[in-house]
Amino acid sequence: MRRTQAAAALAVVGFLLGALPSGPASAADGGSDPLQEAGVALPYGSTGWWYKQIPGTGGAVPEEPPQEAAIWSGGRAPFGSTAGPCTWNNPTQVKTLWAVNTDLVLVRDFRLPPNATNVRIMGTVDNDALIHVNDHIVPKVFSGSCQAGAINAVIPDASLNANGTNVVMIHASDHGVATYLDVQITYIVPLPDGDQDDAPTGDSTAH
Repeated sequence: MRRTQAAAALAVVGFLLGALPSGPASAADGGSDPLQEAGVALPYGSTGWWYKQIPGTGGAVPEEPPQEAAIWSGGRAPFGSTAGPCTWNNPTQVKTLWAVNTDLVLVRDFRLPPNATNVRIMGTVDNDALIHVNDHIVPKVFSGSCQAGAINAVIPDASLNANGTNVVMIHASDHGVATYLDVQITYIVPLPDGDQDDAPTGDSTAH
């Protein structure tokens, strides 16, 4: 999709952003690289999603999200059905119902700290999904029943607003039997030079 098309699609739900609960990204416990800190911009099971269910596309992942005006509802992830063959299809884990044989369109904003890089979206969908992060299209995700972690892509830095509002939109398609969708967005922040000088090196003695 060209930049102008993506902007038009996101403009349809732009009025929602003022109602979305936003805040500073919460830090994770830290990454494995002592010169970096890892963080979570949007956790699994997050609240603040706007969503709508629309007629199914017969299992075909759409080329772009719907641009027509529609009524949106607020919901919390995970989205899905509470009956099905997968362990996550249960009333305890699923927080917002997504009817079988329909499509689900979600939108939410998230924020990144300054200098955030290696921004990654990860998650599980049953069955398929088209994902936009700002004007960037994540490769289409085709996922079989009970396949966890099919969503896994790095978003180019050039497509992101560092220290500002970013928007993720997901159009998920179901093939029948059961539904499920949940994602998280993570990032890496390089430590300042002074902190890097104090970081442990390979000569450090292991304890």
